[in-house]
Amino acid sequence: MSRTSQIVSCSAPRAFLEYLGLPIEQDSVSRLVTQTRAEHRNDIFQTDEKLLAFALNPPSKGRYNKAATIKGIFKANHCPLSISLPTPEPPRPTKKIDPETLKAIYVGLPRDELRAIIDLQAFAGERVACLCELTPISDWTDNGKYVLIHIASKNTKARYTHVSIIPKLLANYLRTYAKALGRTTPFPNYETQWREIRQFAISRFGIRLTSHYLRKRFATIASKTAMPVNSWDYLMGDKPSLGHHAEAYALEDYSGLVEEYDRYLAPYLSIPDMKEPDSPIEPTKKLELSTLLKTIETLQETIKTLTLQLTEARIK
Repeated sequence: MSRTSQIVSCSAPRAFLEYLGLPIEQDSVSRLVTQTRAEHRNDIFQTDEKLLAFALNPPSKGRYNKAATIKGIFKANHCPLSISLPTPEPPRPTKKIDPETLKAIYVGLPRDELRAIIDLQAFAGERVACLCELTPISDWTDNGKYVLIHIASKNTKARYTHVSIIPKLLANYLRTYAKALGRTTPFPNYETQWREIRQFAISRFGIRLTSHYLRKRFATIASKTAMPVNSWDYLMGDKPSLGHHAEAYALEDYSGLVEEYDRYLAPYLSIPDMKEPDSPIEPTKKLELSTLLKTIETLQETIKTLTLQLTEARIK
């Protein structure tokens, strides 16, 4: 569970108890669940209705998240609530950072490790805590010019065991860097590192660069390529959304996935050597008109010859 989820899991019940005017004690939530379960047997749904009112007063994303957390707590304790929470306003699309500006931020950073943490996320596509703090480097394995990061379900928000991929050159730098500092994971201090990156980007360029932006960038680039959706969803730690199940990649042989990554994603994920998958490609060299006409003439003569031969064969 992420730190944010842990905080919400504690703050949401407290906020709801305060809303209900109930005392906040060690067993307050347990007693409320027990009381609600008994009320449900008698077709009384006042807790359900009060949670809905709590979510709407005032309506906000934070209020919705707390209500959803409380509803999940009741369900986990075998007391599901009957209400459907209103869907919050969908988040606005993140504004794309101009490629040259993103590159300038990257190049201008004062230390190599700040660029390395950006590279790790840019190439892997997973969430920052999972990559930087929760998954040990001992769970990385070499596969040709790439390294597979084997991510356990407990370390990812979606609770999904999978692998992410990064270039071997980057992995070797991170291994050396972590070993020199006596670390088992590449960036256990990722929050401090990213705070410095954000402050630098804002002060120098007026841009708020976040770790989550790189995850969105990964997904955006992948969606513009011919790589199967399930393949890049799998790399990002998300469950398959189309076609066959991504669990097919749970085999020990990841060669097919690595080939797809190498072909469709790796050329476009680098920030210092930035390319767009939908950039115009150089036009192929056209055959000269005379060559084309000659080819057509030859084919026509061949057709005439074959037609004549077929006619003669039928007469005989």
